Amino acid sequence: MKIQVLLAAAGLGTRLKAGQAKALIPLKGKPLFCYSLEIFEKSNLIESVIIMVPQGEKEPFQEEVDKHGFKKVKEIVAGGERRCDSVLTGLQNSDDDTEFVVIHDAARPFITEDLLSKVIIAAQENKAAIAAVKVKPTIKIIDLKTNMVQKTLDRESLREVQTPQVFEKEILAKAYERLGDKTPTDDAALAEALGVGVKVVDGDYCNIKITTPEDIVFAQGLLK
Repeated sequence: MKIQVLLAAAGLGTRLKAGQAKALIPLKGKPLFCYSLEIFEKSNLIESVIIMVPQGEKEPFQEEVDKHGFKKVKEIVAGGERRCDSVLTGLQNSDDDTEFVVIHDAARPFITEDLLSKVIIAAQENKAAIAAVKVKPTIKIIDLKTNMVQKTLDRESLREVQTPQVFEKEILAKAYERLGDKTPTDDAALAEALGVGVKVVDGDYCNIKITTPEDIVFAQGLLK
């Protein structure tokens, strides 16, 4: 069963104010995206990886791939303006005989081989699966005009979604055919819109997404 990874690395990291592609930001001397690639290299479930990067940034990514000797990187392609545009580009560049695709954010450097395997297995059984963790804070819906609380949500049924997310390639392709002008915050939302059941696998609270300078500090702590 052929499985390819679409590694979303086209974010510019505006909130990090780093002046470069977010995935190239060094963490303990190594670019963020390399941490994910190390896991994909180790996994015997993964055939190859396609990396979607910012326009005009292929060269520095290729340099890092060569430097670290990653063998599974099949292609580095220019992503789009939106994350979903980047994923679509990666999907269009995937192999014809690929059966499942793994979508992962390069800004989540702490993916583990165990989590990757669990989500892939769940997707093979259910056609679509995602990683997610239980929500810790109390979440309230408010009226945006008055700032008054409308409802307090039951935490037990709430999950904070992460990547990896794994789909039958055919399902994801159909979902993207219907994308239109929608801007989904994750790919599972597109599968859900098709009526596809999405299995939720317990994620990892350490599988954080690097978004702010504070996240970098926290990530450095996790690597100690």
